[in-house]
Amino acid sequence: MPDPDGAVRRGLGMIKKDEDIYLSFSIRAVQKYLKIKNKDIIISSGKEIRLNDYVVPVNEKGIFYINYYGADGVIPSYSCADLLNGAISPDLFKDKIVFVGSAATGLGDHWANPFTPSFSGVETHATIADNLLTGRFLQRPAWTKYADAFMLALMGIVLTMLLSKIRMRYFAPVSFGFILLFILTNQIIFNHYRLILLWVYPILNMVLIALGIFVHRYLTEGHEKRLLKQAFQRYLNPSVVDRIIENPDSLKLGGEKKELTVLFSDIRGFTAISESLAPESLMRFMNQYLTAMTDIVMNHEGTLDKYIGDAVMAIYGAPQEQKDHAIRACSSAIRMFEILYEKRDVWKKEGLPPIWVGIGINTGTMVVGNMGSAKRFNYTVMGDHVNLASRLEGLTKFYGVKIIVSEFTQEMAKERFIFRELDIVRVKGKQKPVKIFELQGKDYYTHGNYAFIPIFHDGLDAYRKGEWDKAIHFFEECLEIKHQDQPALIYIERCNAMKNSDSHSSSDWDCVYEYFEK
Repeated sequence: MPDPDGAVRRGLGMIKKDEDIYLSFSIRAVQKYLKIKNKDIIISSGKEIRLNDYVVPVNEKGIFYINYYGADGVIPSYSCADLLNGAISPDLFKDKIVFVGSAATGLGDHWANPFTPSFSGVETHATIADNLLTGRFLQRPAWTKYADAFMLALMGIVLTMLLSKIRMRYFAPVSFGFILLFILTNQIIFNHYRLILLWVYPILNMVLIALGIFVHRYLTEGHEKRLLKQAFQRYLNPSVVDRIIENPDSLKLGGEKKELTVLFSDIRGFTAISESLAPESLMRFMNQYLTAMTDIVMNHEGTLDKYIGDAVMAIYGAPQEQKDHAIRACSSAIRMFEILYEKRDVWKKEGLPPIWVGIGINTGTMVVGNMGSAKRFNYTVMGDHVNLASRLEGLTKFYGVKIIVSEFTQEMAKERFIFRELDIVRVKGKQKPVKIFELQGKDYYTHGNYAFIPIFHDGLDAYRKGEWDKAIHFFEECLEIKHQDQPALIYIERCNAMKNSDSHSSSDWDCVYEYFEK
């Protein structure tokens, strides 16, 4: 029985006419070979044709599936002429079933099968007979159509659930792997149990499901990714934006508490600079300055929070998780001053003034997320630690230093940078005092002479013990190394004031300096 593609995969086991049943030629040959009487043949409609212990599995139409062993020649064939001429011994055919037929292709008894486009009809009969004698027919029982439907639904559900959750980059390999797993499973079942299960429809179903989910996710997630990229490309290094897009679970919109580091940078004497420049020159100058500072933030994978006039506010540790956020902030601050030194000559040639900035850095738990109205929002941070960073930036003017960090930042970055302890202060609006440090540089070997730092710390120790003369001695010694060091000058002035004051004694001295200005 040829299929629509011309290949013979099935055979007709019997034909029923009126009350008579006619077995196919191959089955009848086996019956004769086994000497089985007609009355001993049991036919179960839609199930099997049984010749004693030999079974042909058939469907309700009496059709069975042939198990071919390969292309031509698997079953031995011989020439009748050789037999008649004595070239072949008749004993070769003793106790064998022999099918006699034409092997010439021109006579039309050749058909395609799963192995070859041309297979002789006589060898097809021989194959069917061997299937019956060895019990190796392919099987497709009635229940397999329910198994096909179940597998079709199961594969569809599992694949849908799987492809709906994985990242798009794994979409193709997972889909291909799933289909390959289905094919291998079907092949194993076929090889071990000779069961025929549907392949084409389940695979087509999986391909259509995969394509449908891919298109849906591409359209929906593509839109979401474009929104994310649009929202964060102004704040972040492009590589960080790409990582957030690939792993959006790392970003919780709407606000969350995290330990972060915040950097505030502000130009010193900006009012005077703005008054000395024409509006066009001022805008060009500010754009150059802000571009340089923003590039530094992004190169250290920080997040640009906002510009506040001439000030820059940056976040480290969000939205991308960073364990070294304090170190990144300190590196950014040092690099900002390096760039300002490099640009001084360029700006001077353009008739622009040299500028200096003050930088405040603080580390602590803050609320970070997209905040604002439903139509317009910004990714930003809020909390006491943010306000403290801003206050520290303001203190750089008082102490005459470039970068001030809190004790919390210093603790996280002390192994990588040189710090000078400056003071214990209580800023406006805060009850709890905090130690503050000046960020000096990256190491002792590449950034100048830091011999004054331990001397300054000795002076601090004496100052906090109320040993005013001893403290003055250390601070004056510090000034011999670093001339006009403003923190040393401040402490000398404080010590002299303490010596001449009756309101402070070493017993009630808490070492905290309180600031009432923002």
